[in-house]
Amino acid sequence: MKFLLSTQNLVNIIGLPLVQLVTGQYVALMARDSSLVTHTMLDRPDFDVFGQFDQSAIALYMLCPSLADLFRADGEHILNVMPLTPERVVEYLRVYANPLSQNLLQGTIGDTVVQWLSLFWEWLSNWSARGMLYPSIRQFYLLPSRDGLKSPENGIFSEIGVNPVLLGILETLDIYFLHFKFSPSARRAVNECDDLIIKSPFDIHSLLDHVQIGHSRQIDWTAADAILRHCTLRSGIMSSKGAVGRTTTKETPHITDFPSP
Repeated sequence: MKFLLSTQNLVNIIGLPLVQLVTGQYVALMARDSSLVTHTMLDRPDFDVFGQFDQSAIALYMLCPSLADLFRADGEHILNVMPLTPERVVEYLRVYANPLSQNLLQGTIGDTVVQWLSLFWEWLSNWSARGMLYPSIRQFYLLPSRDGLKSPENGIFSEIGVNPVLLGILETLDIYFLHFKFSPSARRAVNECDDLIIKSPFDIHSLLDHVQIGHSRQIDWTAADAILRHCTLRSGIMSSKGAVGRTTTKETPHITDFPSP
């Protein structure tokens, strides 16, 4: 193939089974718009994240650098190939993340899922079209918590530094915390996309905004006392005399929902 493309003309390989797919098989590429199949071109970082979802994708990293550059520059204009686009990533995520979320909205998440989600966010932080992609996926369930998958749109709390007993109590109020195996680099990547996604467990205002106490849900004094002590010690929102400090109108009802001893 290198000889055929020595003139830098991709037309020379049309119809010849010379290009390797991510599966290892070879495919004969066709002229643009002459085939119903369009092959997505994946570089190595793209393949590591999405290669398992697209058996018809082209592994650019398997080509020599000069040919890979030629495909990137001219491929989509001549052949039935396309670069990885935000729209294509959304398609991949609809195939993988949406079915995954239906099974893992609640319950224990396996290490394989957490590892893939960490890899995805690490990849996203380095992808040039990150800013175009993120608004389209913020509703997808792409954050691993201790209790199923959550979406960036709803936010999630860091579990670092939280007493395990308190953490369990807060989870009963639908306050969700990141899975402890979600990688540090993935956490940084999430913050780079939107620094409001991962919230501090010591930001009492954020905690109160996320508290869910309904008529059918009861919280006993022991749990309430643990939460109030957390508020007092960490945020100073309540004075040592028990008076409510700087709360918003939205937050105050949550505090008054806590039982008195």
